[in-house]
Amino acid sequence: MTTATWTEFDTYIQRNYKFPADCRVIGYARVSTDDQELNLQIAALKDAGCDRIYLEKQSTRKTRPVFENLKDICREGVKLIVWRLDRLGRDIADMATTVQHFCKNGVQLVSLKERLDLDSAAGMLMLHIMFAFAQYERDLTRERTIAGMAEAKRQGKKFGQPSEIHGEKRIRMMIDIWNPILTNRQITERAGYKSTATLFNHFAGERGKVKQARKQGKIEFKKLRMKALEECAKAEGVSIRRLNQIIKETESLE
Repeated sequence: MTTATWTEFDTYIQRNYKFPADCRVIGYARVSTDDQELNLQIAALKDAGCDRIYLEKQSTRKTRPVFENLKDICREGVKLIVWRLDRLGRDIADMATTVQHFCKNGVQLVSLKERLDLDSAAGMLMLHIMFAFAQYERDLTRERTIAGMAEAKRQGKKFGQPSEIHGEKRIRMMIDIWNPILTNRQITERAGYKSTATLFNHFAGERGKVKQARKQGKIEFKKLRMKALEECAKAEGVSIRRLNQIIKETESLE
């Protein structure tokens, strides 16, 4: 029986991307921080008869490279042993998804602390109970979300992107779009929106035009900028005189 660090594990994957033929019982041990020790889990996995143990110090809220690769290469007939079910995910729903993945790929999963063995009737019963709780947890989350959105709407809050952007607001945003100094985030926030998706959805391809115009030199860029602003003003029913006023007002805020 051997234990393996992430470096050893990664090297083995690059060479072969599958377990040795005689490696049938795999152990996985994890703690959330570098300050915690793996000794207790390793000892339990050794006693369980693991041929190889993979170690990881990483929170479930972050990407777990060792475990993710372990999921990819565990094949049918392999037994994967963990010290406790919470080593598999951050909550019941996450654990249920992980267990389903292993079951689908024919991997026998064993949890020492809960005495869960999916090769037994009792283990399968516990698995179905766990799935039921996972669904219950998802339903509760959905109900809370719906209730929260309903209350927010009652208070006058709006969700999602604006259906349309018209008038002087559209012109002001167009002026900002043709200002190469401003970032997409700054343009969006200056207009009072949170997501840059609003910019790309309502002004599709416009920032690309700005980028291309800059390559043609300062004089040509100014001409193309003014042309784009005049076309926008015309489409919104705004006079050229008013457009020039808006340009001055917008530029004074920079």
